[in-house]
Amino acid sequence: MRISVCVATKNRTDILHQLLWSLIRQDYPHWDLVIVDDSDAPAQWNALGVYPRLLSEISRTGHDIRIVQGPRVGRIGAAYQTGFGAASAENPLFFRVDDDAWLEPDYLARLARIMKNDRIAACGGLFLHPGHEIDVFAPDDPRYRHATIEGLSDTVNIQWFRHKGRDPIPVEHLTANILFSRHWLETIGGFETQLFRQHRDETQATWRLHVEGGRLLVDPAAVAWHLRGVNGGARGHSPDVFLEDHRRFMAQRWSMKPGIHISLGHAIGDGFMATPMLSVMRAMNPGRNIAVFASWARPVLAGNPDLDEIADNPLDAQRTVRLEKSVYAWASANQWKGRLAEAYCKMFNLPMPEDITPRFFWQESEQSLSLVREIVEPPYIVIAAWSDAKTFDFFQASGNKNWPMANWAPVVAWAHDKGLKVVQLRGSHQEPLVEGVDVDFCGRPLREAFACIAHARLFVSVDTMAHHAAAAFGVPGVVLWGRSKPEHFGYQKPQIINIQGECPGLPVNARPETIPRQNAPGVRALRERPCINGDQWAMDQEVCPIPGRPCMSSISPEAVIKALETLLTQPPKAHPADERAPSPPALLFERPLNERSEADLNDARDW
Repeated sequence: MRISVCVATKNRTDILHQLLWSLIRQDYPHWDLVIVDDSDAPAQWNALGVYPRLLSEISRTGHDIRIVQGPRVGRIGAAYQTGFGAASAENPLFFRVDDDAWLEPDYLARLARIMKNDRIAACGGLFLHPGHEIDVFAPDDPRYRHATIEGLSDTVNIQWFRHKGRDPIPVEHLTANILFSRHWLETIGGFETQLFRQHRDETQATWRLHVEGGRLLVDPAAVAWHLRGVNGGARGHSPDVFLEDHRRFMAQRWSMKPGIHISLGHAIGDGFMATPMLSVMRAMNPGRNIAVFASWARPVLAGNPDLDEIADNPLDAQRTVRLEKSVYAWASANQWKGRLAEAYCKMFNLPMPEDITPRFFWQESEQSLSLVREIVEPPYIVIAAWSDAKTFDFFQASGNKNWPMANWAPVVAWAHDKGLKVVQLRGSHQEPLVEGVDVDFCGRPLREAFACIAHARLFVSVDTMAHHAAAAFGVPGVVLWGRSKPEHFGYQKPQIINIQGECPGLPVNARPETIPRQNAPGVRALRERPCINGDQWAMDQEVCPIPGRPCMSSISPEAVIKALETLLTQPPKAHPADERAPSPPALLFERPLNERSEADLNDARDW
């Protein structure tokens, strides 16, 4: 049974040669080598120290060598998935080995002997640290309970100790230097490419194999030594990361399903915009535990059938796929030009949602309607006049998402002329109150604000939470845009009118050193629009140099009133908020996130 030995390394050419020497000394001769070079700059292996001699010796003794470039995304699982794809598909065994390991000469032979049983999905040996005192477990040692997932401790792993017994030990998880059945590994799609922490891709894969019914064994006579590079683990973390990850897992392991853990943005609106992605994620992964860290968005996500868990603490457990970056950082790095809801899907390599409208799951209609009638009797219009986003203008009260407060008075007067009461949503008493409103909705629970929006006849909002909720409920309204763009954060719906303000820009003269001397006297001033023409996703890092927020003040009250007049001529909507939204259909894909065909993605667009 030939083995593909795969090692992923990152900036560790100073220690990798130790592993290669130990491979040459193996009693088991039937192996090939795959090196995934995930270094910041590709290593020049054929001209680097001892490596030409080592690689020549490996090749001379009949072992195939493949050196591939890693994905360089900071995720060790992604690097080993690259190696899994590069390894020969004809080799029935795949050995995932750490780059700081030294294998005893009989290590591969012992594990290969176990893998002759096709019911064994993976096996491993001991991994010990030179210079440490190592206990020896008797056959009745109570610490063997740590071989099970439920008994897993953050301070004990049976692979860290010697054993008096010589028989293979059945376990429910393995860590480090694991020999996998290629067939079993293919059933789960290999390693999770989105997994953030080190030490986790192989352990999480073995848990998934356990869930799928594969057997896992530890051979107490197979020993690998971890020499530990001075810069910590394979991703350059300190050794303390391992223990810290264990502790976090122990606090979060309520479900043993393979999980997907996601951190959602920074504000309630981000929670709304992520819900279409969560629907796609659930449809593509019906058997997984999907959890979200977004305690601030709990009112938005509560009751959502696409989720199993809303966590109050950051999710970093070993059993999960974890989103490393925020969606804004991802969008900026990838020069994303589309909608944030679609960016969430793109980050996970998911098909785009058919509808980017937020999915919001409401309570019974009578409950919500009675709640609204305690506040204001319909018909009424809701205005959300203020955003607390601290963008561009760090040294002022708020960012330039806000329309001048004086402009709201004509809108309030128009509403009264039409027989509509006016309800203003305010997040706190620090936000300015529009003169003439009938109801100051301030200091009340967020769910009450949603109820108020759901039963409104119309709404007018700047780019803040309210317009996402209104879109989810189908409420007609007008959204005012300045620094941010509706094509990123808004919705194109018949009942929604987006008004984008105009930025006058700044006169900018080209720097003298860039102008040919003969052309200098006739230089024409340019107009720079730092917000609209800039990088939408990096704008929070800048301060707008144009005083007075002209992109918002350029929107006239007359334009807003004209848009409201248009919407008022439409018949009142039927409130989808008054009915429970249906659960998504049971679907569809049993294969994991990182193994889907093009046909799968096409089929996914049908639901």
